[in-house]
Amino acid sequence: MHRIFGRPKAPEAKPAEPAVSLDGHIQKLEGRVPDLDKKIAQCDAELVQIKAQLAKCRTAGQQQPLKQKAMQILKRKQMYSNQRDSMMQRAFNLEQTQFAIDSMKEAKEHVEVMKSSTTAMKDATGAFDVGEIEDLHDDMFDMMADVGDVNEILSRPL
Repeated sequence: MHRIFGRPKAPEAKPAEPAVSLDGHIQKLEGRVPDLDKKIAQCDAELVQIKAQLAKCRTAGQQQPLKQKAMQILKRKQMYSNQRDSMMQRAFNLEQTQFAIDSMKEAKEHVEVMKSSTTAMKDATGAFDVGEIEDLHDDMFDMMADVGDVNEILSRPL
C-alpha cells in the first residue's frame, strides 16, 4: 500500500526555543510595571478633568454621561492596578524561586567544602599518633616540673 500512496512524511522538527532565564523573565515583568503605572496616572488625569467638568455642569442630564465615563475610567484604572499588582507578585515569586535556587547552589558548595575539609583533616590527623603525643606532653610536663624544682632549689637563701 505504501508503494501506491507513498509513506507519510515525517513531521518537520520545530526549532528549539531558547530556554527563558529566570533573571530575564523577572526583568521583563518588572519592566512592564512602569507602563501600567503610566496608564494608571493617565486614568487619574482623565478623572481630574471629568471632575472639573462635573463641577461646571448644573443639571443632572449633563452630569449623567460624565458620571458614566468616570465609572468606565475607574474600572479601567482598577484593571490596570490589578494587572500591576499581579505582575509585581509574580516577579516577587520568581525572585523567591531564584533565591531558593541560589541557596541550594551555595549549600551544595558548602557540602563539597566540608567533604574536602574532612578528608584533609583525616589525612592530617592520620600522621599523628595520639598516644605518642600524650607521652610527649607528659614528658614535657615532667621536665617543666623538674626545671621548676631546680629553680626553686637555686632560689633558696643560703
